[in-house]
Amino acid sequence: MTPLTDSELSDVNGQAGVSIMPNIAMNIHFDVLAWGDSDGLGSNNIWGGQTSGGYVGLTNFNITNLQIKLRDDDNYNGYNSLMMKPITIDVATGYIPYGADTTFVRIGPGALKISMDQMQFDVALGPHVDTTTGNTPVLKQVLGVATLGPMDVYVNPQSYVDVYSHASHGVTFNVNMILDSINIAYVSWGGH
Repeated sequence: MTPLTDSELSDVNGQAGVSIMPNIAMNIHFDVLAWGDSDGLGSNNIWGGQTSGGYVGLTNFNITNLQIKLRDDDNYNGYNSLMMKPITIDVATGYIPYGADTTFVRIGPGALKISMDQMQFDVALGPHVDTTTGNTPVLKQVLGVATLGPMDVYVNPQSYVDVYSHASHGVTFNVNMILDSINIAYVSWGGH
């Protein structure tokens, strides 16, 4: 090996950050995914009548064959597989919209294709239970069944999410997502 001279090194550029080349495939299932209110209408009850808390949520939630990968089979907005752009995570300081001294994280989702064969779930209600003792909400009052599929979503490689401190006491997310195409074969809602 031969050492590089200072003039040769001056032609070398580098960039720190993380690049992720996703190729993920999975099935997802939840028995119950719920949001609860422990006191019902509580102090906001201007309508009268005694109420207690309850839950609203999803049961029997299933996503079949969810895939997240780099786009390789499309030409939306002039993109082609030769432009393969991975997911990136970078940290920078001084971007004008946030202020000269603001440090932020930029997450670039890259050129992604998100697809699935089907998503199906029940939307249901149920009474409030104490979940601190390990009880799972029981949602037996089914409002309906939602079904969606097959679906393909193409994320534009110019999309990004910036995360930065909001006046030193919070976090701000600036989301700039561009979807080149969303293809869904069917969406349905019905009863059992």
